[in-house]
Amino acid sequence: KTGTTIVGICCKDGYILGADTRTTGGSMVINKLKRKIHSITNYTHICTAGTVADCDYIVRKAKYDLNIFLLNNEFYSNDSI
Repeated sequence: KTGTTIVGICCKDGYILGADTRTTGGSMVINKLKRKIHSITNYTHICTAGTVADCDYIVRKAKYDLNIFLLNNEFYSNDSI
């Protein structure tokens, strides 16, 4: 069977994220190098699983919405991105 494997571990000083890199179409491996861990900011990361187009949209939307929030609330600085 195919499926995405994503693991997150919370540590005292941060966290560790891990994910596989395969993209499948049915039982066929389409891409062996697809990133599934995405950086939203230097301190915020998300892992994705599911349809590639949906995952890419969620990542773009999260980055956009966070930047709008930071600008509207005057939190924007070089450290936040």
